[in-house]
Amino acid sequence: MLETLNYLLRHAEPSKRDLFVELCLTVPVRLTNLLPHLGYLMHPLVHALNSGPDLISQGLRTLELCIDNLTSEFLDPTLDPVLRELMTALYNLLKPVPFNHQQAHSAVKILGKLGGRNRKFAQTPYLLEFHPVSEDIVIQFDIEGEQQDFQIASWVELAVKHVRNPSAYNRENAVTFLKQCSLLFVSNRYHSIEQEPVLRSVIKGLFDASIVDEQHEDIVEHIRLLAHEVFRLELQETARKPLKAGKRLSLRPSSFIQSIILAMADGMVNSADRMKELFEVIVKDLLIQKKEADESSDSSSKDAGSIMIQMLFSRSMGLCFEEDWDRKLAGCAGLDILRRQEALEGRWLSDSRRLDYVRGLFFVLRDAPKDTPKSLDEVATLLKDVIRQSSAEPQVNPNAMSKVIDMLVLELPSQKTAVRDASKECIAILAEIKQVSVYELISSSAKERLLDPASGPIFNKPLRALPFGMQIGNIDAITYLLNLTPSLPEVNEELNRLFHETIALADADDASLIGRQTHHALEVSLRSLRVACLKLLCAAMNCAELFANNQNSLRSRYVLCTLPHRQQR
Repeated sequence: MLETLNYLLRHAEPSKRDLFVELCLTVPVRLTNLLPHLGYLMHPLVHALNSGPDLISQGLRTLELCIDNLTSEFLDPTLDPVLRELMTALYNLLKPVPFNHQQAHSAVKILGKLGGRNRKFAQTPYLLEFHPVSEDIVIQFDIEGEQQDFQIASWVELAVKHVRNPSAYNRENAVTFLKQCSLLFVSNRYHSIEQEPVLRSVIKGLFDASIVDEQHEDIVEHIRLLAHEVFRLELQETARKPLKAGKRLSLRPSSFIQSIILAMADGMVNSADRMKELFEVIVKDLLIQKKEADESSDSSSKDAGSIMIQMLFSRSMGLCFEEDWDRKLAGCAGLDILRRQEALEGRWLSDSRRLDYVRGLFFVLRDAPKDTPKSLDEVATLLKDVIRQSSAEPQVNPNAMSKVIDMLVLELPSQKTAVRDASKECIAILAEIKQVSVYELISSSAKERLLDPASGPIFNKPLRALPFGMQIGNIDAITYLLNLTPSLPEVNEELNRLFHETIALADADDASLIGRQTHHALEVSLRSLRVACLKLLCAAMNCAELFANNQNSLRSRYVLCTLPHRQQR
């Protein structure tokens, strides 16, 4: 339970983190039973000491309880990973009246009980952040008839906090200020990459403000016009000064594209539909300008338009490889919007880009949270749509298609059920489009990539030497290949060894597989492993080639192994 709460705490939105911290600190369990899992309390404890008064009091009580009842030999290694953050949080509580004096007294008492250990954190390296020295972005205001320059960084930060303020007056003023600051993208004041974080905050604030219904249409139109002007200036500039070798864009459009991608990713938590709408408006406007540039005789403008579209694609693809699930979904949404554009249809899913789509979407499926979210089905659907759309083109490079098939085959023994199911469905879609059987489609790739005893992932190690997830994936892959018509694996010594190992796993006691200390995750994995073993044995019973050499004893073992489990059901 503590492991799951820690996972939820790491991936929760800021407004819900206090809830998971409180659940971690109030788990009804004796300290002696908590000792093996005490490390799971450290990060929630640090978060509690940096939160509100109630959580601070709870965190101080928990920390004092651990110090009073545990020896330094046991407690110090547990505190080491968060020692600097923990001491910083305690020192921040040492404030005089009018601050909470009770918490300050408790913090002093804890520091005293730690003795010399409260200075041990000084031995750990400092976590320093690099802030480049650069010219800040300034705007001019007319104050009492004089033009004065003001640095906008701190003002932008304040405006972003008020874009969804309940007060209409504050909200409108914040949005107006951000709209004016966004115009710096098309001015000469923006000329350094170090200025990008400020303008990125401006775009993030406008995306966040679009969630409010009263100002949604106005902000969408403003962002569309802003994007139109940024892209227009770049196309004009490249028409005047052709792109050099390497085809790199200027600072303005690259920073703007990066800003809108990150703003969409940050806003997916609050309103995914509004973020997708804004991104699609920007993409459609860029495609219109690109079409106009393609119709002109200037090849430089054509290259610039294609590079900006490719940059949108690459930035969206980059989000798929980030840790947070909402950012992964933002990346998938960006890829889906680009795929659905009629202006790109027919040439968008080229050979290399198709591989990027498949590789990125499979990574999202593999890296999904433990508690499978509903949005996982959307990712699988997008993957199948990409396979269907790219394979239906009249001219498909055979080499590129064989790479896609290899990629799908390699995902058959994946540890994640969603990945295996998506791979099987994509293979079925490809077989239907190519009008061939699944056996004909994947036979050569599967024999080379999966079933080769020397280099394949299935036969190179015994099943018992692998974790449960890999055992389930390998067994499920062989089951899938056996159920093909005709069955794909050749009956050889390696396959017989796998069958004997499967029988041993199905007949083994729980204690021999997971040991004495068990928890819910291991029990679920063990149950899934037994189900996978029984499915493989049932598939083997239908394989006539396996029993062609009068291996009646092997068939009898299959029957004896599967019969008790069927009776239990």
